[in-house]
Amino acid sequence: MRHLLYILPALAVLAAACSGKHYPDAGSSAPAAEQAAWIASEDNPEEAASRIVVWLQSADTADRLFSRQLVSRVLFYYDSIGATDSARRFADAFYARCGELDADSQAALLLAMDDPGKLGALLARPPRNEELVAAVESRLAGNEPALEAFKNQYQKYKKYYDKLK
Repeated sequence: MRHLLYILPALAVLAAACSGKHYPDAGSSAPAAEQAAWIASEDNPEEAASRIVVWLQSADTADRLFSRQLVSRVLFYYDSIGATDSARRFADAFYARCGELDADSQAALLLAMDDPGKLGALLARPPRNEELVAAVESRLAGNEPALEAFKNQYQKYKKYYDKLK
């Protein structure tokens, strides 16, 4: 049974490679787990992190679940291949690449991975990046319910964290 766990990702990798699909692709018929297996087998952790960060900047916010699953599955596959530092290298590279982005690109990436309400609560934690908050609000300007959810949660948690000081 344990061998089956090693064979399934290999089959997913083979299917993705044979189909000639570009990755990541939320519109693809290949689920996030298959695409993650292919990414982890084709790229070293740093290349995979860079490729995913670039993709997330233009990912559709309607594909948030796919985006989260893709990142977590790539991390899972690097952790499960046996190389002791692959998962850590992926995570470090992912966070480093995100940190290199300007505020608007970071906002796009964060909105591709999380809903506005949760993002508002997250960004309210100190230390606050007001430039990033403004960039998120700017990106949500055309979507009144999403902007309201972001602002409400941001203000709610900002007050909470300010009381803790």
